[in-house]
Amino acid sequence: MSELEQLFPVPVEVRVGGELLALTPIRLGEVPSLARVLAPLAGQIGREDTDWLELLAQHGGSVLTALSIASRKPREWIDQLPVDEAIRLAAALLEVNADFFVHRVVPALEAAAEWTASASSST
Repeated sequence: MSELEQLFPVPVEVRVGGELLALTPIRLGEVPSLARVLAPLAGQIGREDTDWLELLAQHGGSVLTALSIASRKPREWIDQLPVDEAIRLAAALLEVNADFFVHRVVPALEAAAEWTASASSST
């Protein structure tokens, strides 16, 4: 990923529900609500062996709400998607947000931790 793409992420486009969605990483204001709905299933998402059917059986409402928040589409719209399209949407959202966290959030957190450590050691 280039520095320019890190600053201005290129949207991931996916066609679902008869629409072409340009997905971008989640925004700060979306983090609290997304964190609340994902907390119960956080350890199960993003793994290669994620069993989406089991995940939906156990946490279906949370998964659908998370898709709604991350895609910025109404929950009712998400509820009407065919299963295969919902899975494709979920995969695209994981792709765009995983890249965002790996290349932007983690380095920013590491830099903040280094700054905090150096600031506290100089006092």
